[in-house]
Amino acid sequence: MPRSWDKYAIAAEIRRRGSNLSRLAREAGEPDCTCRQALLRCYRKGEWIIANFLDIHPSKLWPERYAKAPTGRDTNAIREKRQSQKTPSTADMRDAA
Repeated sequence: MPRSWDKYAIAAEIRRRGSNLSRLAREAGEPDCTCRQALLRCYRKGEWIIANFLDIHPSKLWPERYAKAPTGRDTNAIREKRQSQKTPSTADMRDAA
């Protein structure tokens, strides 16, 4: 198994072991695209299906997705409150004047 896992190395290892991403998802009772999505973005369900097939923890495959924050919490659990992209309406501006 490779030291550095990228999406191509993960897919190649799955094929080497006689399966493919769609088959893994179907066998887990998930839609075909579940494991493919995990290679492209953070998608925990697909990540765990792939990791279980390869007998390796997902944090070894995707260390950047499972990095720990200084508090020891998963960085994906820490979300910034997003500001509205809407500009104040003209009615609000008139009321403020």
